Amino acid sequence: MKNLAIIVLTLLLTAGTGIHPGSAENWSPDKALLGQLAPETSIGEFRIRPPKDSVVQEKPGPNDSMAYAWKGIKRPDGTSPYLMVLLSPVPEGESVPDPDKILQSFMRAVAKNREADWKSTSPETGTINGINFIHAEWEGTDVATGKKMHGFMYVTIEGKDLIQISSQDVEPHHKAALKLAETAALTFHKIEK
Repeated sequence: MKNLAIIVLTLLLTAGTGIHPGSAENWSPDKALLGQLAPETSIGEFRIRPPKDSVVQEKPGPNDSMAYAWKGIKRPDGTSPYLMVLLSPVPEGESVPDPDKILQSFMRAVAKNREADWKSTSPETGTINGINFIHAEWEGTDVATGKKMHGFMYVTIEGKDLIQISSQDVEPHHKAALKLAETAALTFHKIEK
């Protein structure tokens, strides 16, 4: 009977979120790349280890949202690697949105500028340091620059906060840069109180 109560409580707590903790894979950073990350930095109620030698830019948005973007060293071709985290509170009185629908919306926005050869993976669910996320990867040629790009995106709702962690980069730099950015993304965690 106690197990049934736990199952019912779990279903009630996750109903409508689009994320199912029982089926979620535990995602962890690439240990071989941890030495290429900076020490932890606080962002809102969370912490993350961004890539070393990256510079953070903070940009406030509507409804008390905040975007954090770590930009790496500029390459000879003018491109730079980056990692972005968006924290946006769900407005009071509004229902908590479905992370799957949010991910689809974000992916549509990215695809809009890469329509010719756009491809994306099917969304997958998993956990990053105990927080359930939904994740997808994408690729496509940027309409403005003509450069082939690749990227990833993680989305969740944690309490009343919408969280998006993403990165994108151009060929031929994308493989190493995205692997490092994803290692950084997988260090994301809530600050213990």
